[in-house]
Amino acid sequence: AIVDLIFLAIFFGACWIGARKGVFGAAAGLCGSLISYVGAVKIAAPALTPMIAGILEPSVEKMLLRAGGDKLSQVIQGPAAALGAQLDSLMQSLRIPEHLFDAVRQNLQVSGQDLLSAAAKAVSQEIAPVLAFLVGFTLCKGAIWLLVRLAGSKLPVVRAVNHGAGLALGAAGGLLTILLLCLGMRALAPQGVGGFLDQQSLAQSHVGAFVYSLFP
Repeated sequence: AIVDLIFLAIFFGACWIGARKGVFGAAAGLCGSLISYVGAVKIAAPALTPMIAGILEPSVEKMLLRAGGDKLSQVIQGPAAALGAQLDSLMQSLRIPEHLFDAVRQNLQVSGQDLLSAAAKAVSQEIAPVLAFLVGFTLCKGAIWLLVRLAGSKLPVVRAVNHGAGLALGAAGGLLTILLLCLGMRALAPQGVGGFLDQQSLAQSHVGAFVYSLFP
C-alpha cells in the first residue's frame, strides 16, 4: 500500500539521519516530532484548513464533473432550487459519501450555490484538515531541523557523538514520527474521499492497522 511505503521511507530516512548526525541530532529529531505533532494539531491544522480547502475546491469541482459525466454537468451547475427530490440521487451519482449530504444541503441553503459548487466545498472541507496537519507537521519538522543545524555547527561536541547511539535514537524518532502521523491522520482524515489519505486506506495499511491496534 502507498501508505506503508511512505511510512517505511520515513523510518529508514530517520535511521540514516540519526546515524549520520549522531545522538544530538537524533535526540533533537525525537523531540522535534513531538513538538511538530502538537504544533500541527493545535495550530497549523485549524489555521491552514480554510486556505487549503479554498485551494482544493477548483480541482474537486473538476473531479466531480468527471464523475457526473456530460449528462449531469448542466444539471449540477444549474439552480439548486430546480433539483427538488433529485438532490440525493444526484449526489450519489457524483459519488459523494452519504455522511456529506447534510453539509452539501447546508451549503446550498446558506450560500445559494449550485450543486457542483456546494458539493465541491463540502468535499474540500472534508479533505483539507488532514492535508493541513501534514503540511503543518512537515513545516514544524523543517523549522526545528534548521534550528538544530544552525546550533550544531557551533557546538564541537556534536562532531564527536557516538553514531551507533545516533542510529538507535534515529530509529526511535522514526517510529515516533510514524506513530504521531498515524494518530493525527486518524483524527483528521476524511471518510470515503481523499484517496490513500482516507480513514479506510489508513486502517487497511499494515502500519496503520498495527498502530491502531496499540491505540484503539
